[in-house]
Amino acid sequence: MKRLVLTLILLPAILFTINAQESTLPQMEQVSKDLYRYGETEFTKTQYMQFLDKNCYRAYVQYKRGNNCVIAGITCLATGVTMYAVGGCLLGVCYGTPKCSDSRSSVDYDACYAAGWSLVTVGTALNIASIPLWVCGARARSKSVDVFNNRCAGHESPMAMRLNIQPTGLGLSMTF
Repeated sequence: MKRLVLTLILLPAILFTINAQESTLPQMEQVSKDLYRYGETEFTKTQYMQFLDKNCYRAYVQYKRGNNCVIAGITCLATGVTMYAVGGCLLGVCYGTPKCSDSRSSVDYDACYAAGWSLVTVGTALNIASIPLWVCGARARSKSVDVFNNRCAGHESPMAMRLNIQPTGLGLSMTF
């Protein structure tokens, strides 16, 4: 009986000590948009990706997904701006060219206006579509820091003791 009482008293103290020691481990933090810090070591985006690739595959996949979304957003924005500019130039040519009354004119003004406005419209739609891609990608890249801290840096205790209260009684469960 004494062993059981001693075990029930010492086991929570040991688990508390293990949890207290784990809380002193360094955590990954995002210092700025392109700078990460783990303990005393600072990483650029490329170094951070290499670090995650070697140390925490889950966080690496999360960062890679976010990075792909950001790249898609930037590509969408660049394509939209280009289409908007080309459509604007085409409209400028259409509006700036005087209409000739003779039938020898080779400019089809209706097609010119339609093409210009179509490019401007598609360019604007691509610019608007790039915003959520960029924001979600940046959020996913930032979340990779949390994934690293919670799942890979050893901040979760492998052992846990929980007090379970159920209608039939009170129970103590230990997971390791």
